[in-house]
Amino acid sequence: MNRFIVGAIDCATGGTAWFEKHEVKPGFDVVRASCSIPIVSPIAKYKGRLLLDGGVSTPIPIEKSIDDGNDFHVIVLTENKDYEMRPFNRLTMTAARLLYGKYSSLDSISVWNMRVRFPFHAHGTNSLYRQ
Repeated sequence: MNRFIVGAIDCATGGTAWFEKHEVKPGFDVVRASCSIPIVSPIAKYKGRLLLDGGVSTPIPIEKSIDDGNDFHVIVLTENKDYEMRPFNRLTMTAARLLYGKYSSLDSISVWNMRVRFPFHAHGTNSLYRQ
């Protein structure tokens, strides 16, 4: 079964909200929400939810894919294989607090404050790099 699933962070809960293909309607609100980059893009609204880029809460949703029963995963890296996402700097954190301070659930999002190394290796996945 082929499925199209897109994720966005729910500002009210701080968790990732997942949306199925049938929810992608003209206007692409779900897709726009999924790529609403914090600070750069406005918060997207969909079905009463306030949403931001799903990569903030789930940078590479491999766990979701495994939970959905997939055993083959393709991860396309847009940076070199040794890329390390760094925590927001002080200026960016200040801007994030000003813009999103009323959403206390966003305080717990680890990607704001920690380093994330790509790629990571999850149980049951294989890696293939082309240079």
